[in-house]
Amino acid sequence: MRSLLRLPRRAEGVPAVSQVMGVDYSTNCVDVVAIEELVDPRWVEPRWFSFPLFGLRTNVASGSWERTRNVQLAVPGPMAYFWEPARLVAIEIPHGHAERYLNRVLGAIIVRIPMKVDVMGVTPHQWKKALGLGGNCKPPEYREWALADGWKLLENDEVTDDAAAAYCIARAARLITERDEEEQDARP
Repeated sequence: MRSLLRLPRRAEGVPAVSQVMGVDYSTNCVDVVAIEELVDPRWVEPRWFSFPLFGLRTNVASGSWERTRNVQLAVPGPMAYFWEPARLVAIEIPHGHAERYLNRVLGAIIVRIPMKVDVMGVTPHQWKKALGLGGNCKPPEYREWALADGWKLLENDEVTDDAAAAYCIARAARLITERDEEEQDARP
């Protein structure tokens, strides 16, 4: 099943808006949150996209192969308009007990991102620290942070913890790149 996702094209004369996208994923779903840059966040709500990965097998080991192959059907490809406004895609680097299964999904997602878009890999510890959270904080803590940061969609209980993580990853990527740019500007 192919994801049919169409974003509105910008009107003539309207300045281009770039986005930072955060990606969190499991062997069952890919969650992407797009945060507009250069726009007052009170005007433009970050957008959440969820791409379920389907497979007949429920076993993590055998089913992950099947669902990983379905990334190509679920996630928009490199020529899709979906990626057009993206300046940076930050994606979580897997750690933990399911790392070997998640690395498959990571590779399948990365090949869907166009070459013109920068990709930043961040570990869970890195993005949590960048937001001022504890490196081992759990979903309720980073959901609360995202809600306090102004992402009102999280008030809806249907929004997953992975979507909250994707939002936090995008925000952390912005903070990390801003810090790096400031450090470069400060160098003689």
